[in-house]
Amino acid sequence: MGPHSARASSYVALCGSCGAAGHRTDCTGWTLVVPPESPIVLGHFQLEGRIVDVHLSSNLDFRRPTSQSTEEWQQTPAAAATLAFDVWDISRDPVPWSQQFVELRAEGVPGLVWDLSPARDSRFVSKGMTWSAPPMDVVLAVDSVLYQLSPLIWRSLQRAGAYKQLVIQSEELIQRSWFEQMSGLFASPASRRETVLRRLDNTRMPGWEPQWNPRPRAAL
Repeated sequence: MGPHSARASSYVALCGSCGAAGHRTDCTGWTLVVPPESPIVLGHFQLEGRIVDVHLSSNLDFRRPTSQSTEEWQQTPAAAATLAFDVWDISRDPVPWSQQFVELRAEGVPGLVWDLSPARDSRFVSKGMTWSAPPMDVVLAVDSVLYQLSPLIWRSLQRAGAYKQLVIQSEELIQRSWFEQMSGLFASPASRRETVLRRLDNTRMPGWEPQWNPRPRAAL
């Protein structure tokens, strides 16, 4: 195992079954925590006349009380998820330039189930608005950064079967439920009674319940 593999392994905490004997049929999930003080650093990229690095950190919780079927995993993949993208201008002395979060809101908290939100760190400029975003894990976060900031590398990786399969596996796990919600809405346009934002609304209050919940029941 190389140094990068060892570092990657340090981010992941497997369930007792997988950690002890690798019985994947008994898997009850895992966590993937990349601390902000030790982020995954992607760079150096050209962006708006600057040379930038992207610092990616995460707090992802895929645990559930019991092992479940593939369909159940896909319908309710994550108990909690936060991914932070910190962009640093390294043209001269490194300085913080922008920050964004893709996040699964806590159950019932007003807003969108998954959203893209601006900076929380006082070093970064906050734009103040949140927007709907598709679900994301670390693999999809890295893929998105490369797609936007290094398209030549991204296109070369698209020719690599192992890389593409890794991305597809992440999409199947964490994005399938989101896309099914969208495709279900648009399947019968003549009979639609809901808007996209209503379907994605996470708010819970008397007389108003969320219509989509991607979290496992009794999430840990």
